[in-house]
Amino acid sequence: MIKITSSNNQALINPLGAELKSLIVNNQELIYQPVSESGFWQRSSPVLFPIVGRLNNNKYTYKEQPYTLGQHGFARDMPFKTVYQTENEVQLLLKSTKATLDIYPFEFELNISYTLIEKQLLVEYTVVNINKKEIYYSIGAHPAFKLEQPLENYALQFKHDAGTEWYGLSNGVPTLQNSELHINHLQLNDNLFQKDTLILKKLNSKTADLFQNAKHILSVTCNTPYFGIWKQAEAPFICLEPWWGIADFENNSGPIEQKAGILCIEPKGQNSHHWQINWPQ
Repeated sequence: MIKITSSNNQALINPLGAELKSLIVNNQELIYQPVSESGFWQRSSPVLFPIVGRLNNNKYTYKEQPYTLGQHGFARDMPFKTVYQTENEVQLLLKSTKATLDIYPFEFELNISYTLIEKQLLVEYTVVNINKKEIYYSIGAHPAFKLEQPLENYALQFKHDAGTEWYGLSNGVPTLQNSELHINHLQLNDNLFQKDTLILKKLNSKTADLFQNAKHILSVTCNTPYFGIWKQAEAPFICLEPWWGIADFENNSGPIEQKAGILCIEPKGQNSHHWQINWPQ
């Protein structure tokens, strides 16, 4: 486990999947700590790459060649190499391999950096295309934040949004919801997650603030086309997920180039994506 520190704060990152496993702020753990015998989700903050969500039948095509790829891709289960580390920063690297090329026919480098400073943890994903052709991908974060009290005592605030286009998931497929959702102040409860995950699209707000009763606990800041909110029934966590991508819609035809939310990098180019966790002083 890799440890970075700043002031009274500490983060732990697992080189397997470059997964954030712990974020201790003023002696308080913010990240959900899985317990194997609990029966709940056993991850804490996996990186979703090269897809976000699920493909129809777990399949896609590229240049008419079929490929099979599981939900959220493979990066979360692969070992990353540490390429740079200081007291408060670490950079990790994943490169394509023969095994990844069998299921994802693009050569890539995925650099992930974590930087811990006074009141924030900065996370950066940089995807590098080392092909002589375009590369298609999605990427996302899936951090789970620890809940100390029942869900009904928590709320999310999106200061610049009264309502937005939102989706649920039906068997892993995004479905547009017609009911009104006021997300400038979203009181959390289990009924919100009857469709598994709330997926917010085209938010004006760049920050989601999590409150426990009237107390501001933390914020997740990002600039993403999609933002996922997920809560496993009765589990002591809430996931606030910046996504540069989305699961396949029911009518997705299969070619990765036409996939909803897909991103493209020109030959020898690269894209960078940022998000961060902030907390009060």
